[in-house]
Amino acid sequence: MVQEQLRKYFDEVAAEEDASKSEGQDLRKRLDLASRSLAELLQETLDEAEAGDLPEGGSGADFTKISIVPPKKFIEKGKTATLTLRAPQFDFKSDQVKIELIDTSGTFSLVDASLNWREHERLSVMQASLKVQAREFGSTELLFTYLGETASATLICEPIPTENLPDPAQLQFEEDSYFLAPTRARNIRLLAPAEMLGEKVVISSESKEITTPSVVELKMDASGTFCFAKVKCVAQRELGTYSVKAILVDSVAETSIVVRESDANKGPKISIQIKNQDAPNRSALLLGTDILRIEIYAKHKAVKNIIGSHDGEKYRHADSPAWHATLVELVSTQLVNYAIEREFSVYPHKFRDATSLFIKQQSLMTKFVTTMQVFLLAEGSTVA
Repeated sequence: MVQEQLRKYFDEVAAEEDASKSEGQDLRKRLDLASRSLAELLQETLDEAEAGDLPEGGSGADFTKISIVPPKKFIEKGKTATLTLRAPQFDFKSDQVKIELIDTSGTFSLVDASLNWREHERLSVMQASLKVQAREFGSTELLFTYLGETASATLICEPIPTENLPDPAQLQFEEDSYFLAPTRARNIRLLAPAEMLGEKVVISSESKEITTPSVVELKMDASGTFCFAKVKCVAQRELGTYSVKAILVDSVAETSIVVRESDANKGPKISIQIKNQDAPNRSALLLGTDILRIEIYAKHKAVKNIIGSHDGEKYRHADSPAWHATLVELVSTQLVNYAIEREFSVYPHKFRDATSLFIKQQSLMTKFVTTMQVFLLAEGSTVA
């Protein structure tokens, strides 16, 4: 994205290269119509991001194998943390269990190596609690071996946490409220402590205006430190604020779904301009006070062979399907990157790695590309 301070440079180059040539009357009308729809979609996307969006990843419980929950545990120096050991119920033999810390420096220690195994009340597993103390800064592996099978967990003690992760002490929704436009759907996230892995949670909506799944299963987050479940909420047409609850035995979490129309007028306008000039990139997004200006550079080496030269009235291939498809990709990419940058500035923990950013980008690209295709890829038609 090109910042406001670079606009002067681009304008000077444009003046030198006679950049303000017409795209052609039909294409100009298409771009203006597309700009209005894209502005509405962008504002809707930004509104939805106000309550945070849903990162991907996670894994479900496997009750046929032994495990340590959570598989990664951050422990403050001098503090004690509890981890849960799980094993299949069938013909369980507690005397075959072996616990080991791969730590010869004494950074971590087992507070009590004796294990009180018991059947889980709802899941088909045996489980026991194990307390570990962090004496110094460092990391190590905790090993749990049973009948030739080994499970491990990473223990970490650090002065300043390197990851900004949720740390739910109870069942809770990630946000107190979420925005949803009428007839739209979105996934919201239910959080829970790691020891709730595999539990099935009942979901209920107070109104028929919001539909949800009746039951969701808690999975381990990709970070390995807490559990979550996706809850898909679908709004009907009635505007209002509606309560959604998650219930697991005596634990109850509640959030509000606010159904309201997106206000396209409160966001910036979008202007799409084709400049008859070269630039380092094929396109750029310039931020103004009330406008997002997307510029496409017709003399860029990856653009000029598609759009063709200017004949005095329009570019030679201005109405070709190949050029329209290129325009769709360039404009959509700029708007999607803008939306992701806005969301990342508020919710950096949502994007822990390159994969989560890529997944988010591809999801938004589908929305923006299909919206713009309506205006630019109508085969054999012109805009009146």
